[in-house]
Amino acid sequence: MRVVLAIVLAVLLVPSVTAGARPPSDVADCAPGEARRVVERFVGAFNARNIPALDRIFAPGDSFNWYSTDAPGVRLMAAAYNRSTLMAYFKARHRQGEKLRLIRFKGNGNSGGFAHFEFRVERRARTLAPTVYDGKGAAICATSGDTITVWSMGRPVRPRP
Repeated sequence: MRVVLAIVLAVLLVPSVTAGARPPSDVADCAPGEARRVVERFVGAFNARNIPALDRIFAPGDSFNWYSTDAPGVRLMAAAYNRSTLMAYFKARHRQGEKLRLIRFKGNGNSGGFAHFEFRVERRARTLAPTVYDGKGAAICATSGDTITVWSMGRPVRPRP
């Protein structure tokens, strides 16, 4: 339950924490559809196991904020903020046969150089039956290339009866 709570808190805090990340100097507000396209590129590259493309899709250096998820392949707290381990994390998920399917995307506008969004994906792997995850994230739209700076997802919390 604590892991789920941590994911929920992380998802709720996305808009405020991106203020600490630094977008590149050539950043511009994302036009309608740009953030969705970078998310679709991520899902496509992830499913194709295309590590070089994934490396380009996620913001480099100080522009990266975090990538977090609950089980399987928990990536929380310090690990979530570590950009240098992200491609190894994706390779580990690929070894588990993980695939993603984008179910829903909702843009939430731009602020401080970041385009905020919500999404719903289905994750599946050898150790995971198709399972819905909800999340929030942020993208940077720049002439040097649109990237994801925040991705945070977890299983939806269902109220107790």
